[in-house]
Amino acid sequence: MDLNFNPANNIIIASAGLRGGLTRNSYRSLSQENPFVRSGVALGNTDKVREWYAGLRGSISSQMSYKLGASYSKLNGMYFFVIDTTEVLRNRFQAVYDTVNAFNFHGEFSYRKREKIGFLIRADYNKYFMGRQPHAWHKPELQLTFSFSYNLQDKIMAHIDGYYVGKRFSNDQRDADPSLNYVELKSYTDVNLGLEYRYNKKLSAFLNLSNLGSVRYDTWQKYPSQRFNFLAGLSYSF
Repeated sequence: MDLNFNPANNIIIASAGLRGGLTRNSYRSLSQENPFVRSGVALGNTDKVREWYAGLRGSISSQMSYKLGASYSKLNGMYFFVIDTTEVLRNRFQAVYDTVNAFNFHGEFSYRKREKIGFLIRADYNKYFMGRQPHAWHKPELQLTFSFSYNLQDKIMAHIDGYYVGKRFSNDQRDADPSLNYVELKSYTDVNLGLEYRYNKKLSAFLNLSNLGSVRYDTWQKYPSQRFNFLAGLSYSF
């Protein structure tokens, strides 16, 4: 069920509705999200019993648009990744499932001037009320993302993107019972820059700079990110 109301010629579009559905989780889908999941990971379906949502979106001009929204979801069998304490090395993840009441608040603003300039910023705040687990493992409450791109006459292209991920919690690998001990993973910010020079339609050169702040952070417990790194090269199309 979805309701939409457009009182101001696409400047403000209000929407609200109710939805739900069943997601069939597989090893492939879980390993795409977390490549360090164990091969024999426990599999179960996630049932979104209901999701109430409401929001506003619109176009301020032909170049600027925005989105604001909030939702409440009740989920049975929502999965979370925890360190598998049954393994000797304890460097693989298992999935645990829980009944969760989840709230999401988000906002987004974008600007685009033809193919020359593009800008996007988005914020998401999530709050999880767990049934059995003490924390929403590896799930941050706050996430921010932004991107900016610039095209100079189809010769020089530049883009910068970054994101902020709030603190998360992981089970303590030393304890089989996650309700007794847990580890806090610190928040982090990552910024990346890309440049491309097109000599002609066939030949171009590129330079990608990753993690400009050279920040060391854990995407998953025991798996830290690389510090500053770069990739440069040439491309030629026939």
